[in-house]
Amino acid sequence: MSLLNRPGDGNRSVLTVIYKLLLQEGVLDYDRIIKLCAPEGIVEAKETRQTLNTWIDLGIFTKEADKVSINSEIKRAERDLIHLPRHARERVIKKENNERFLEIEDSKASDFCRACSWLLSQDVYTFDCNSWNEAEPFIKQQTRDSAHLIAQNDTRWSGFKDWAVYLGFACIGRFPKSGSLIIDPTNAIYKEFDLIFGRTKTLTADQFLAKLSNQVPVLDDGEYRLIIEEELRKVSGENAWRSAPGGQLSTSLSRAILRLEVVGVLKCENKSDAPKRAILTGRNGSVINTFSHFTLIRN
Repeated sequence: MSLLNRPGDGNRSVLTVIYKLLLQEGVLDYDRIIKLCAPEGIVEAKETRQTLNTWIDLGIFTKEADKVSINSEIKRAERDLIHLPRHARERVIKKENNERFLEIEDSKASDFCRACSWLLSQDVYTFDCNSWNEAEPFIKQQTRDSAHLIAQNDTRWSGFKDWAVYLGFACIGRFPKSGSLIIDPTNAIYKEFDLIFGRTKTLTADQFLAKLSNQVPVLDDGEYRLIIEEELRKVSGENAWRSAPGGQLSTSLSRAILRLEVVGVLKCENKSDAPKRAILTGRNGSVINTFSHFTLIRN
């Protein structure tokens, strides 16, 4: 399977329909789900079947004999459509679904995590790749022989954009033009705060960043991100990828932290006696702020 191959492995709208059906019914026969979601003579059953198979494989659903249900690991209090993007994101970035990370075939969710790691490593102030015609040459400039690791064609690029927005790593905006893909992992980061902070109110910068990269490995210093950055560093020249200046956070993570502070979710402080700090990066590699401690503002 390949998460980004929507015609072959399904899409998020079908996932939503199946999930909603199982929320109502609890447990259903596999074939019954297909018939209800893709009535014969009205809708082609292939996409429903492939989407169901994909998310059984990734762990949103479980299948025992011919019976399908929502994975029991998903808490009943969080079984609703509002929480579905977080549940899907957690399954997509799970280690078990990325064991063949640099392989193209049968690599489960690795195609998304590779592309997402690449996207989040880009400069949010200069990135301008909306269509495949714009993205393909840009990817090839940065990766050359490894371009296939990021995206292979227009179909998979469209699939990636759709999933990146749904899973909280990007959004669609109107600048610099309508329909632009905007790099912004704010939502994905915010949804992990309960696990990152736990019962702790305040974390030092190094604690916060370490927990964040462990929980969301496509972010700075995360396992998946480091693999992709290693690939990007193999290419040199004028159009080669450039990381943030030494010791500074990527512009994508910097953007998310600033947004979380502005909306009042995260209190960011810079205490004089702190040994380590998070250095936020702005345009042209400039330092826009420095923080030593992060406090979760709980509602």
